[in-house]
Amino acid sequence: MTERSFKFTVREDGLGWEERPLKVVGKAPGFSPAAALRWNSSMLRLSPLRGRWFPSGVYKFKTWEEEAEWTKTQIQAASLRLK
Repeated sequence: MTERSFKFTVREDGLGWEERPLKVVGKAPGFSPAAALRWNSSMLRLSPLRGRWFPSGVYKFKTWEEEAEWTKTQIQAASLRLK
């Protein structure tokens, strides 16, 4: 193997390893918050449930167990809607 194929190289002083800088072509675009929201909404359109696992509304629970049971039943109902 050539030296170029290794990701790490020995330091010049011989005391350890250093990572080579990766060669990158182009630059990843930075997302503004508005662009990120547009991207998220476009991806939700591809989702079978369109991000609607739970009915809209505000829910109150007395215990965490009650909330866990409700969440479980809602996810089961949503998975049945997919079929």
